[in-house]
Amino acid sequence: MDRTAVLHGSPDHHPISSMSDVDPNLYRDDFLAWAIQQAALIRTLDVPSLDAERVAEELEAAGEREIQQCKVQLRQVMMTLIKLSLEPDLAVEDRGAMAEVIVVSVNDVSDTVQPSHLNRLDVDIIWRQALREISVARSVNLPDQCPLHLDWLLSDDFEVEPAIESVRTVVADGGTAE
Repeated sequence: MDRTAVLHGSPDHHPISSMSDVDPNLYRDDFLAWAIQQAALIRTLDVPSLDAERVAEELEAAGEREIQQCKVQLRQVMMTLIKLSLEPDLAVEDRGAMAEVIVVSVNDVSDTVQPSHLNRLDVDIIWRQALREISVARSVNLPDQCPLHLDWLLSDDFEVEPAIESVRTVVADGGTAE
């Protein structure tokens, strides 16, 4: 089968896409959206020796790994913010090191996150996971709803001390998020 037949399917199938429909920057700009698009295109191919479904699933899984990586980093950020807000007597050096880790992690997520990730990053779910993972939070009534907004966490305006203060405020208010 020639390249045209592979791109456009067999003669009795409709073309899956023309090259003009493919955004050449999508792979670079939004890997998850590209992976989903390519998986859908692969599923339409009629190539006898191609395991299209598994190839498509692998593409989608690669895109999902990016989201999972962002979730893990955001959960670490939230766990550290909770610890810093509940343990104000930590040594200055420890607080500084923890704040550095937060900034590095937030920057990493900001650099990684793409438009198609945003609706898949639920800060309330990530927050609840962080609460479950740290024992210190079990003795304090913290809200199920994250007091921090994703757009602020990922913005250039994000600062560690105001984030700690936001968490500390919900603790002081008896666990009620604003």
